Amino acid sequence: MNKVQLSGNIVGNTATNEKLYVYRQGTETKKSVVNFFLSVQRPFAKKDENGYYPSDLIPMTAFGNNADFINKYFGPGSAIIVEGRIAIDPGQEKEDGTHYPNRFF
Repeated sequence: MNKVQLSGNIVGNTATNEKLYVYRQGTETKKSVVNFFLSVQRPFAKKDENGYYPSDLIPMTAFGNNADFINKYFGPGSAIIVEGRIAIDPGQEKEDGTHYPNRFF
């Protein structure tokens, strides 16, 4: 079974309420898609010198109604619980050697 549940915060600029994720609204033939990063706090970690707990940034992708819901009701810094599956995309490498990172769905 491939199932994961993560809780964290949507990454964005909370000072200006700027959304740092990409949302593409669906059409009749295509579903809506939202790509964002989820900041998940590491368990049992101590605060750093700035008073923050260390966290991992996990790239996320949501489709269809889930993408529309996230875009409508969530913003930068919003706490969210995500349930889904993990699929590792092998990434892409350009001719100049640039490699795009893996994505989790």
